[in-house]
Amino acid sequence: MKTIVAPIDFSPVTDRVFDTAAGLAEALRSRIVLLHVIPPPRLTSAGSHSPEAMQETIATNEQNAARQLARYEKRLLLDRLNVSKLLLHGEPAPSILEWSAKLGASFVVMGSHGHGDIAGRLIGGTTEGVLRKASCAVLIVPHPKISRSRPPWPEAKGETRPVF
Repeated sequence: MKTIVAPIDFSPVTDRVFDTAAGLAEALRSRIVLLHVIPPPRLTSAGSHSPEAMQETIATNEQNAARQLARYEKRLLLDRLNVSKLLLHGEPAPSILEWSAKLGASFVVMGSHGHGDIAGRLIGGTTEGVLRKASCAVLIVPHPKISRSRPPWPEAKGETRPVF
């Protein structure tokens, strides 16, 4: 059975990633692994945080992520799709790459954000990192703002775009 890894970060593109991965899984009779990576806390120069406050933040982030993952999992289970979920801690791109390889993923379906450097400005830093090093096919779902801002090709006068 093919495996589709769908890294989701609960940003505006998440629902589109979810729908794309679900449609692909249904068409290919594949299983979906919903994956969320909680990055390590970033220290800011604005002030120091006590270890207790940082632990509380980490625990809150983990609880929120687990709750959201469960909500997405339930939607797939209602559609009778084969689904599992992974909640990880670490740097997103390396974690996605590691677990995609461990799971023998056939596809990674992930979103773009369009913020970062150079190529990252077009698709996002994490997406670029996965795209460059993945050992399987990577399907990139555009951010809602990007996909609505311009058509994917020039339209001729009187021509209509296909609706998918």
